[in-house]
Amino acid sequence: MTYEAGLQSNPRNGGYRFGAGMADTRSQRLPQPLNVIGRAYEPRAAAVDTPTGRVVAVLSALLQLVLPVILLMALGATALLYGDQPVTWLGSANAQWLTLGHLIVPLTFFAIHLTNRRYGAGYAIAQIVLAWLLGAAALGSAVDDLSLLAGRPLPALSEILGFGTALFLAHLFSVLVFDRTRGPRWWSAPFQASLWGGVVFCLIAFPAAYSGTSLDWFGAMLNYAGIMGAAALVLLVPYCALRSVVPPLSGFGGY
Repeated sequence: MTYEAGLQSNPRNGGYRFGAGMADTRSQRLPQPLNVIGRAYEPRAAAVDTPTGRVVAVLSALLQLVLPVILLMALGATALLYGDQPVTWLGSANAQWLTLGHLIVPLTFFAIHLTNRRYGAGYAIAQIVLAWLLGAAALGSAVDDLSLLAGRPLPALSEILGFGTALFLAHLFSVLVFDRTRGPRWWSAPFQASLWGGVVFCLIAFPAAYSGTSLDWFGAMLNYAGIMGAAALVLLVPYCALRSVVPPLSGFGGY
């Protein structure tokens, strides 16, 4: 007697052995996934393969990105608005170049880590691209309004382009690092993503923004790299607190 689970009775010992129906399977040429072995299997088209399903999937993905994109844009705009406000409480030497905007930059990585934790690298990259596209469009049409809001002229265009390009590339790099290092050690992915993303940012931003100026940009770059490393450690505290609030979707092993 052959059972649904693919087992055949053995009358000599009363036990069971696997009754492989491989000949039938080969003749039918139907794939047999592991989770349906021994069951009636009939390939069927997934709902998302229909035009309506694809539209629904795209709209759902866009809705999930609304808050992450708004958060990243808000942090980027805040860093830009305070890009000329010096920070004097970290030493007079740093006050020549360090601004409140520099201290807000690590928070942009934190916002991306939360998206990456919840939805994965694809969503995090989409968050970055959409936020930067919308931010660039807004900056091009509202420079005067932003200057008025800040109460001072915005940083020089060369500085904005240097830091903006560096930050965009560093954001993308941090997504890849997070995705490769996520696992049972919950702190590894956010810490390494912030740390190495900060290194990439420093290596690109300071030469691009300050080369040819009187600023000792190499020393400033080293100091800021230390600040980014310290921020990567400090931001593990709110990340840990938000782990239960922002759980990963299925497929990421709970990490």
